[in-house]
Amino acid sequence: MGALTLPASGLVYVDTMALIYTVEHYPAYLPLLEPLWLTAQAGTIQIISSELTLMEALVGPIKTGNATLVSAFEQALLGTEMQLLPITQPILREAARLRGKRPTPCTRPPHSRRFVRNIG
Repeated sequence: MGALTLPASGLVYVDTMALIYTVEHYPAYLPLLEPLWLTAQAGTIQIISSELTLMEALVGPIKTGNATLVSAFEQALLGTEMQLLPITQPILREAARLRGKRPTPCTRPPHSRRFVRNIG
C-alpha cells in the first residue's frame, strides 16, 4: 500500500471508510491514515465530510447494538474540529450525474483505494 499524499494546506474531504478504518483501528490502514489526522491536529489542513457520513458510519454499530462504537463515531464526527457539510439536493443530483457517467453500471458509491480527496 502506498503513502497518502496530503496538500500543504486547505480542505481535505474524508469519506466514511477512512473514518471507519480510523475509529475501528484497522491495522492495515492506520499507518496510512495517521499522517492525515496528525496534520489536521497541527492545524495545517481542515478535515471535512458530509452529514451523510454520520448515517453511514452509525449503521453497523447500531445494527450490532455496540453503543461504545456509536459513541466513538459520534465523538469523531461531532466532537472534533471535523466539519460536516450538509448534503443538499443539488449535491445529490451532481453525485447522481457523476455516477451516471461511469463507464460501468454502478448504483452504489465506488469503493475507492483513495480514502481522502483533496477539494481545497
